[in-house]
Amino acid sequence: MAKSRSNQPNPDLIRYLDDSDTQKRQSSDLLTRWRELRYYLHRKGKERITIMIVPHSESNILNLHISHYTLFATLGVLVVFLVGSLITIINRSAETVQFYDMGLTNSQFHIQSSRLAQEIIPLHERINLYTNTIASIHTRLSGRSDDLPPRGGVAEKVVENEINALSQLVTDCKAQGENCSQETIEAILRRSLYLSVLDNEKMKKAVSITDQIIKDLNTPEKQYLLKITPNIWPVSGAVAVPFQTQHDSFRGNSEPLRGVWFSASPNAEVVSTAPGTVTEVGYQKRFGLYMWVEHPIGIRTFYSHLERVSVSVGDSVKKGQVIGTVGRSGHIGSNMLYYEIHIGTVAYNPHAFLNHLQSLWLNPPNP
Repeated sequence: MAKSRSNQPNPDLIRYLDDSDTQKRQSSDLLTRWRELRYYLHRKGKERITIMIVPHSESNILNLHISHYTLFATLGVLVVFLVGSLITIINRSAETVQFYDMGLTNSQFHIQSSRLAQEIIPLHERINLYTNTIASIHTRLSGRSDDLPPRGGVAEKVVENEINALSQLVTDCKAQGENCSQETIEAILRRSLYLSVLDNEKMKKAVSITDQIIKDLNTPEKQYLLKITPNIWPVSGAVAVPFQTQHDSFRGNSEPLRGVWFSASPNAEVVSTAPGTVTEVGYQKRFGLYMWVEHPIGIRTFYSHLERVSVSVGDSVKKGQVIGTVGRSGHIGSNMLYYEIHIGTVAYNPHAFLNHLQSLWLNPPNP
């Protein structure tokens, strides 16, 4: 029995041989089909097409014999030529558009350069005003100016010349329009960059000085001074007539104004601008219903043309406390508040106290 088992064929071997035969047959079939296709194409390619050109006289008939090979080759060359021509046309069109865009961009660049220079000049002037104001405030608060950057002299003259030259270049470039030369544009950009660098340095110094001012204001003495100073608005409104205006249109006289007119809504709240004591409440034909409040270090504030008062003589008031409302008492035709600040017997510009840091607004006293 064992011997008969060993003589039986291996099933895996039989399966492998069958698969190999199948693959060989498939390969042979593919090769045969490929040969048939080549023969068919070759036979068709050798076939000829006859083109006859017959004139109206029916004489000299021209016969053209063209094989499929020649026809296909001609069509292939024609297709390649057409594709190449199309690509060339597209590239030329792209270059034309690119050149147009470059010309348009260059024109826009000229316009933007001129606009940039026009914006830099007033910005430079504002930065100068800001830095000078900050420097003056620092001098007034600290009493020293030795730590401030030098001003004036040759350097300021050079900057002034640069600004004048830049303004002239911008004017010339605007007059030339799109024909503004590249050299002019480059000169505008150079001077604009120069002013920008200077302004950047000035702003850095101004920030440093501002930090020093804040440190000075944080001292106990300065904090106390800020606390007792009338440095807030007495009413929520707008300044209608500023300090020292030569003609008081609301009262109809030409005396220099010793205070400030505020326009406000009817019955708007009037507050005390500093802590103090109410020393006088009364009525005059010129001022209507008015009030005097006395503050520390000899400062007094005056409020007039009130509709009503909410405090009495002798009352202590805090900064920001409501003391009355806006009205139209006295010789005025609309709801207004007239406000004065006195130190001793001298009237000072309230703006100097309303904007304490901007002490440059402190006008000479008006006795």
